[in-house]
Amino acid sequence: MRWLQSVFAVRYNHFRKGTGHIFQGRFKSIVVENQYRMDRLSHYIHLNPVRAGICDVAGLRDYGFSSYAQLWNRKTRPSFLEVGSFLEAAGGLVDSLKGHRKYAKYLTWLAENEPAQKEMNFAKMSKGWAQGTDAFRAKLISGEQDLAKKLKLGVSGAKEFREATWEQQVVEALQLLEKNGVDLSDTRKAANWKVAVAAKLKMKYLCRNGWLGERLNMGVESAVSRYCAELQQGLRPEAHKLFTLISANSKE
Repeated sequence: MRWLQSVFAVRYNHFRKGTGHIFQGRFKSIVVENQYRMDRLSHYIHLNPVRAGICDVAGLRDYGFSSYAQLWNRKTRPSFLEVGSFLEAAGGLVDSLKGHRKYAKYLTWLAENEPAQKEMNFAKMSKGWAQGTDAFRAKLISGEQDLAKKLKLGVSGAKEFREATWEQQVVEALQLLEKNGVDLSDTRKAANWKVAVAAKLKMKYLCRNGWLGERLNMGVESAVSRYCAELQQGLRPEAHKLFTLISANSKE
């Protein structure tokens, strides 16, 4: 993919005497929680040309850049292409001509049914670095701290990964300190427990001041930086005690 989006793009632009990106976005890998979500993702991908206005569902059989066209020809279908699961998910369909026709009707219905698309989470299907529940994402983060490196995430994916990690640490710290959203709103910006949480995320996870200021209701970036510097300088002994408590009980 790196070659396709760099070397190929340069050669294409040279041939066409053009400039800029050939493809709209960066290639990325998305972790999918289970087969149930993978089946929904298959429906979403099959309908990509329809959403783009390239063709309708009937025209998908002639669209050469999708696995949907391969569904209809078992003889030329690649051995790695597994169709049984998403057919089953579309109403217990089987890999037969009758099943394929029913799947086409299912996609036609799905393409026109916005509530069904919303229920399947179509709007967020291609975003982020993982498709799954919050528990699944938290498990990935806690069990695979080097996930971003392993998946070679793009800029947006890596950003979401970092922020998901920060969010998990904030939630754990608030639970330990027995604080909640009301406390975040009603407590002063420079409260010692807020400074302790912010300092932990800054030192351990390189969390940005702006993100902390918004998430913990601590004000502008410069204020967050100043509060945490005061903790490190020994000017906030109560905040430092809480910082030590949070660090000692961290689930990392």
